[in-house]
Amino acid sequence: MIWTVDNIISVAGLVLSLITLLVTAYVGVWIAGVLQKHSDASNALRENVVNKILKIQESYDLLFLELSNGELSASKIKVRLYQYSQQLCSILKITEKHYNQKGENLTRCATAYFTEIENFKSFVAHYDKDENSVIFEEEEKSRLRFYEKEFEDLFLKLISSIYESHESIQ
Repeated sequence: MIWTVDNIISVAGLVLSLITLLVTAYVGVWIAGVLQKHSDASNALRENVVNKILKIQESYDLLFLELSNGELSASKIKVRLYQYSQQLCSILKITEKHYNQKGENLTRCATAYFTEIENFKSFVAHYDKDENSVIFEEEEKSRLRFYEKEFEDLFLKLISSIYESHESIQ
């Protein structure tokens, strides 16, 4: 075979096309890897946040049960309310930063719930007599059930919003 200028140009074009194809494939695989790694990190954070929210919700559920059954003294109730408030604030800072979910309704509900419990006659009557568990009246238990349902709805909405969010790790 005789190497002519046309043959050399054809071979060079073929080699150049092959190099371009290989570089494009490598860059595509590299970009896919970077995006997958970012997606994995984002999904891991999302799952971690949702698990923490579920644990806080479980804490509230346990508190509702203990309050309904009259198992806690007034000072223990106050301590629990404060602890749960702190946990809720911490997780809501994360949801606001990463998922643009402030949880304002959840915060308002928690504040109203805590205030209402602290103003219940049964709570006030037992606060100075810390040795006794607080037994709430039926009307007060009814208000507790209202908040129990409200919290359940708001926690579900928050979790749903997090899963629907397209925000990424910042």
